[in-house]
Amino acid sequence: MEKFIINTEATFIKNILLTNDVLNISDGDYKTKNAFLEKMNAEKKGILDTQHTIAYSKITKIVPFENENGIQLFFVEKKKKEKTYLELNSIEEYTEVLQYITHKTNHLSLQSIQNKPISSWIKQAGYTLVSLIFTLAITFTAVAIEAGKNVTITGGKRGLKRIMLSIAETLGTLNSVIVGTLITLGFAFWTYKKYINGQVSIKAYQ
Repeated sequence: MEKFIINTEATFIKNILLTNDVLNISDGDYKTKNAFLEKMNAEKKGILDTQHTIAYSKITKIVPFENENGIQLFFVEKKKKEKTYLELNSIEEYTEVLQYITHKTNHLSLQSIQNKPISSWIKQAGYTLVSLIFTLAITFTAVAIEAGKNVTITGGKRGLKRIMLSIAETLGTLNSVIVGTLITLGFAFWTYKKYINGQVSIKAYQ
């Protein structure tokens, strides 16, 4: 099989050439297969040109995105781990290309893998970090107060600093540590639950 694909609307990879032995791709917008091959075979490459000649045996993972007519490929080229994303023009073209690539990569098998997007738990992790910082600040303030030092409020965010000073004076060192630790652990557990529940099962060949 040999198939040349032009997708000028693609975000990244514009030209794809499937052959019996390799998959050739480029971000250049070449209108004909001859123009594409001439650029691919040129000795000098443009600094900004993205071109790959991918042996099917060097593909390590394939992640299909049917709803986008897209295929993400992970592969090894010149001893370097690479990845790319192919956008196809239609569901028919997507299906044809995916079937051909998976046929050529019979060393891979379809599996269900767990994907953990960072967006599902990053906000909770931020709250945990802020809670830890506040706990340390209030505790150090409480230690200074109990040591008889004069704690002054300077710089920006004076309203917040006054609140922290008031909490430190009220709770003292030990209670500041206990309350702050409990709150921080609560946020940490919330982050963990979001991380676990945020797992998304996807199908991939690997």
